[in-house]
Amino acid sequence: MKKKLLGIFVCMLLIATALPAVGTMNKDNGKNMVPLQSSEVEWEYTYGGDEFDWFYDVQPTRDGGYIATGLTEEDNIYYAWLLKVDADGIEEWRTVNYEFNGTEIDTDILVECVRQAPEPDDGYLVGGFGRYYSIVHEVWTTAGYLWKVDAMGVTEWQNPLGNETEGWYLVPGVFENFDDTGWMCGGFYLGYLSPTEFYLDVALFKTDFDGNLLWYHHYDLGHDWEWARSICRTEPDHGFFLTGTCYDNPAGGIFDFCMIKTLSDGTMDWYKIFDSGGFDYSPVMGCRQTDDGYIMSGITDAYGAGGTDLWIFKTDNNGDELWNKTYGDVKNDRNYGMDATEDGGFVFIVIKDAYSPTGTKEDTWIINTDDEGNPEWELLLEEEGTQWMQSIVQTDDGGFIVAGRNGAMDSKASDGLIMKVGPFPHLDVEITGGLGIEVSITNDGLGDAIDVPYELTVTGGLLGLINKTITGTMDINAGVTESISSGLLFGLGGIEITVTVGVKEETSEGFQIIIFTFVKDKE
Repeated sequence: MKKKLLGIFVCMLLIATALPAVGTMNKDNGKNMVPLQSSEVEWEYTYGGDEFDWFYDVQPTRDGGYIATGLTEEDNIYYAWLLKVDADGIEEWRTVNYEFNGTEIDTDILVECVRQAPEPDDGYLVGGFGRYYSIVHEVWTTAGYLWKVDAMGVTEWQNPLGNETEGWYLVPGVFENFDDTGWMCGGFYLGYLSPTEFYLDVALFKTDFDGNLLWYHHYDLGHDWEWARSICRTEPDHGFFLTGTCYDNPAGGIFDFCMIKTLSDGTMDWYKIFDSGGFDYSPVMGCRQTDDGYIMSGITDAYGAGGTDLWIFKTDNNGDELWNKTYGDVKNDRNYGMDATEDGGFVFIVIKDAYSPTGTKEDTWIINTDDEGNPEWELLLEEEGTQWMQSIVQTDDGGFIVAGRNGAMDSKASDGLIMKVGPFPHLDVEITGGLGIEVSITNDGLGDAIDVPYELTVTGGLLGLINKTITGTMDINAGVTESISSGLLFGLGGIEITVTVGVKEETSEGFQIIIFTFVKDKE
């Protein structure tokens, strides 16, 4: 039976920020990546007042600027707020919703998502939830909340979702424009077993453009609690893809990734649960449909470099695993946001060394991969104190807009933080033979690659007599090709060639005949 006190769940959801077809784990050992200082931060600003401020989401706007939403604190009370900035991060306006508030950040209010309304409406819709006391059930419970403002931040309407008889819908900030009639929202459905016992199912529901509920579905995946944190449209069937977390409550608790695919009317097509055997938690907004399936991310502590690591999970169109990969360091790394990139890859925002008690901690780490999850580029921004960043979106210029906060959870000095990062480079490596090994490195991305470490290693031949390594650093501007040469090699027999440029690695095989090197064509 699905049981639990609501207050415990809401605390867990924020602090962890926590007959199925089970995916078979293809357990990658993890990538302990050595971060590079790469793309330039174009601008970085903090916003807020004298108390705690935090952005949960940021999105580009049609006028070239950005809109961010989150929490702001005044006189020890937390309120929902919106901030609009121009293309250079200069504040244009802000608005605070004093009716959408809470006195305890861990239990009362969470404002997680903002989207611009479809044209011709230039306003914005915010999603989140707040707590209230249910007279029917005589318990503190949770109301999903939608808040609509016009283009200048003036409130047009605000609407809680759900009813006390049936339970409440939580909207943990995952929604999108649906069609010309309304919005699609994801989250969970709360059903009561008694005044103090409840269950949670993943929920999908549609509202009109005034926030009135039109229809909903909720899906029981066979666990005590199940909730969604991300939603996207699927094509060509016009269905929906939701991702999140399942939880069971034996000693210690069990958390797993979950995926749900629905048809256009919300009827469930399939669902999958992915269990590494450890703590698998997906608080991430940004799941995506790809050319050959679906992708989601989160964290796991079951394997990887240590602590919790970024865990990326890719499936085919039926939800069956294609691959899964982890990235991280020996301490806890947390992932809250991801996006698809215009070149077919993905980008992930990671809080590096989260909760670390000493030394460098809670820095911004951006990881860019190709469509197979292989690392393409990364950026580590180490600054004094905390940078707790959890929303990332690629911008029209190929760069990224990132948002979060710059202080500790319990510090009134924490401010909302928005950062614009320039485009990343994209390095293609070609290995050819001749009188030695020649490596051509072409940057066909939009960003410059500055001071990039490289290593070329050639080994093999009879008796292993060929053993040469070339190392160094180079700058590779966008649109430019640079070369590395092994110089003349001498020997006979098969050779192995490994080239590492930044975090990108290419390998090849060849054959050495005296001083001439043949390299096998890349498949």
